[in-house]
Amino acid sequence: MQNMQHRYPGMGMPSMQNMQNMQNRYPGEGERGGERERDQTRESRTVRGGDAGGYRRDNQGQKVNGPSRRNVEINKQITVCQDSRDLCALIDAHAAEFNNVNVVSAFRKLLQSRREGLHSGVVERALQVLEAAALRTIGAFDAQSVANILHIIAKTRYSPRDQSLVPQLEGRTETLAGTFNAQEVANTLWAYATMGREPGAGVMRGLEGRAEALAGTFNAQNVANSLWAACVFSLLCASDAEFPWVDTVMQRLVSLDKSACFNSAELCQLHQFFLSCSVETRLVVEAIKDMQALKDTCRVAFEGAQTNPSASQQQVSETLRHMGLSVEDEVRCPKSGYSIDMIVHGSTLEIGGERSIRGGLWAVEFDGPSHFLASGAPTGATLLKRWHLHVLGHALVSVPCWEWDRCKGACEREQYLRDKLEAKPRHERERERERDVY
Repeated sequence: MQNMQHRYPGMGMPSMQNMQNMQNRYPGEGERGGERERDQTRESRTVRGGDAGGYRRDNQGQKVNGPSRRNVEINKQITVCQDSRDLCALIDAHAAEFNNVNVVSAFRKLLQSRREGLHSGVVERALQVLEAAALRTIGAFDAQSVANILHIIAKTRYSPRDQSLVPQLEGRTETLAGTFNAQEVANTLWAYATMGREPGAGVMRGLEGRAEALAGTFNAQNVANSLWAACVFSLLCASDAEFPWVDTVMQRLVSLDKSACFNSAELCQLHQFFLSCSVETRLVVEAIKDMQALKDTCRVAFEGAQTNPSASQQQVSETLRHMGLSVEDEVRCPKSGYSIDMIVHGSTLEIGGERSIRGGLWAVEFDGPSHFLASGAPTGATLLKRWHLHVLGHALVSVPCWEWDRCKGACEREQYLRDKLEAKPRHERERERERDVY
């Protein structure tokens, strides 16, 4: 993961406060194509069956007593909280009484609640209290609690302040992976991939085993989530890592081989999987050859996804034009189907005494807050798009929003972009020189 974050030069990290301040700054900016943030909870439940009342559980997640009436009441109070202020007050007053179900319910509601008019420090304190409650009750987390909390952390791009929380959840995942149902397997794979986090070896073995055992029961969403996650893991895992479970999930995809089974977001995920198979041999499975109709449908859905350039992205484009460069906005990559924010032609400007590859072309991506976790690390979707464009031969230049915001005035913005364009990856410079020689 660390290597992936440093693959593209100039990708500095913002402070936590800067990331929080930017969350509402780019209302038009969002993930494009198959990267669009999805609602993964279509079939997910906060609790299963009678567990809604908050059963006490032992360290193996087994019920040991009946439901706690107090925890039932707390869960009801969490559910009826009207806003973040009420929820934060409830957490502050009663978190010491929370069981694992209460913790997950409160995390989900608070991370997804609107926070207008509420001081950020109040929410941060409540989240830290919930993190402490999660660690206190971690031994009672069952498979569903673990899968749900990892899912909501990933979906909201939250980065826990307590660095031990995710490792503790990972340890619990390893312990319980053999009890996961299909939804929990798929959501957990998706969560790790979205966080750009490689699962530990024990977790991966457990999830792989369950995926192979349960693939025949996967619904369309489970299939799309799992195969998309495999694409990201192929970037994060060691080069000799293998993914035999992908073939099993692919067999389920074959049995579901009707585009009507999938919604548009799932079709976009599958398009990215098919694209990864074309450039990553570890993901290639024989069944793909007979799925051309579905592949075509997935590409149509991927290319049909709406793009919403932010004001800051447009400012980057205008600055490049002012520098004498020719700029095309929202250009569709013919090989991948991705919409590239800007294709920049260096026809009137040479950088550092030479031009970019292929006659002076750069693919410039303005990456707003939705491309990053709260920590500033790129999401799995961001890493995947960068990798796809990179291996397809684009000279990719990423412009993180916090770096752009630090530029004061037109001159500073122009110098920033000049430095970015000049800092092409070394192997691309060498490839360009080789073409010149031969």
